[in-house]
Amino acid sequence: NSIGAWRDFYGMSGAALATLIGLLFVAVSIHLEKILVVRPLTRNLGVALYGVVFQLLFCGFMLVPNVTLAEAGMIIIFVALGFAALSIRFATYRGRFDTLMNISFAMLAVPVGILLILGWAPALYFYAVIFGLTVVSLVRLCWRLLTMAMTGLTKWDGGPGEASDQLT
Repeated sequence: NSIGAWRDFYGMSGAALATLIGLLFVAVSIHLEKILVVRPLTRNLGVALYGVVFQLLFCGFMLVPNVTLAEAGMIIIFVALGFAALSIRFATYRGRFDTLMNISFAMLAVPVGILLILGWAPALYFYAVIFGLTVVSLVRLCWRLLTMAMTGLTKWDGGPGEASDQLT
């Protein structure tokens, strides 16, 4: 089974994501009052947590014995569409750059899921790249949220070439 060859990758990725979510909960707990005061911070924190949880659940799914390429493809499509919908739902609380990045990663994953459903195992390499980019984006989001909470910033930097959006 070609997915079995990816067990170490998804085991390592799941452990890294579990560590990230644990660190995020500790950091949020320390700065909870500051985060709760600014509603967009809590909304963005929700996007970050859901993103990490989606990817963590996917890693766990990929470790289930005898998972087929078609099942993996269906889960990738389901997770991608769910995360895209969540990103669109909270877009007003985020910069356009961040929202577009999340939606782009999700929409890039859909054709990969279709290729897996069709039985093309090398698509797992494409998903590994998308997975890595998504995790980097989630780490960036978590860092920005915690930095804002710790420093008391009230503006969300929308990304390259984009004006800041007022958070308060």
